[in-house]
Amino acid sequence: MPYSLETISQLEHSKEFARLHQKFHQFNPLKVLRVDQFEIRH
Repeated sequence: MPYSLETISQLEHSKEFARLHQKFHQFNPLKVLRVDQFEIRH
C-alpha cells in the first residue's frame, strides 16, 4: 500500500505516534551493558 508524503507528514502532529515514539526510545540498561542481544539468556 503506497503512502503519500502528506499522510506520512501527518504523523508529526499525531499524539498517538508521539506516545509510541517515546515508548520505543526509553532508556534500556541492557543496551548500555551491551547485552541487549542476549536478553533471552537473562
